[in-house]
Amino acid sequence: MRYFEDVSVFRFFMGLLKKPLVGFHGELLTVKGSILQEIKYDKPSITEDFRFACEVVRKGYKVWQSTTMVSIKSPNSILDLLKQRGRWFKGVVCDVRNAPTIMKIIVLLRLAVWIVGVFGSWALVPLWIFYKPFFYALPGGIAYWLIYLYGVSKAHSPSIVAIIPVFGIIESMSWLFGLRQKSFVVIDKN
Repeated sequence: MRYFEDVSVFRFFMGLLKKPLVGFHGELLTVKGSILQEIKYDKPSITEDFRFACEVVRKGYKVWQSTTMVSIKSPNSILDLLKQRGRWFKGVVCDVRNAPTIMKIIVLLRLAVWIVGVFGSWALVPLWIFYKPFFYALPGGIAYWLIYLYGVSKAHSPSIVAIIPVFGIIESMSWLFGLRQKSFVVIDKN
């Protein structure tokens, strides 16, 4: 999911709009020394790349996203995935108060979608009176399956296909884990 978010959502905001309105991903972050000296990286945060993006947007700096493909390691277990995504959620929730208004609106909408992700299609139930519900679920379902099938092919683990629906539930419920975390959590990806 992360790779596709980088080449779609993050590329839209950083590549096309030239503003990190949804934050930065740390492994893609390169900063001019003069900007880093001005903004600094000294704000206490568990999602320091997002907090830094808040300051970049506030100062009005333009950004760009390299087309370089960056490979990152995935969590080794479901528990690690929950811890990682939970930390991201909690960190962004804590830091969004420091974001400029437009960034705050965009990020809060994304967080809301994350929270209702597993139940999201139910928001469209009233429209089912006029249209067949199948067509609402189809685009999102196809995209979801294609993204996970890509990951399965990269992992060379075809048996994982059977549990792809479980991944969506885990991903969309991980924010609950963030609410329970009391400290900064770094997961082992070795």
